[in-house]
Amino acid sequence: MELSSQVTALSSQVATNDCVQTRRGLLLVATAGQEVTTLVTLPVLRTRMDVEIEYCVPCGFRDRAVEVQETVLNGLEQELDSVSLVMGDHGVFRVSADGEVVYDKDEDGGLDGDDIVRDLRERA
Repeated sequence: MELSSQVTALSSQVATNDCVQTRRGLLLVATAGQEVTTLVTLPVLRTRMDVEIEYCVPCGFRDRAVEVQETVLNGLEQELDSVSLVMGDHGVFRVSADGEVVYDKDEDGGLDGDDIVRDLRERA
């Protein structure tokens, strides 16, 4: 999204001298009426991840999902806000971090929990 679009979107959400958390950092905004007069982005040095493991219930992938969850927790616990299991169907087995797919059984083939942890660590 372009900066002007971000400013327009944020200007309707913030009050005078407000602070808004975004993925890229903190936006400090000073407004005059409806016009944004100052915009400063302070980068967030490190954010913690939300990991989601979606697995096919009818396929019996729950044990595999729990194993991946344990591997992720053992390898990255300090870098995580949450690790959640999401029930699915149609053969799904997908691991996402902050909404971005890290592993998808249909695209990536064989499952290796250590490889998933390495991919997640690169994103942290």
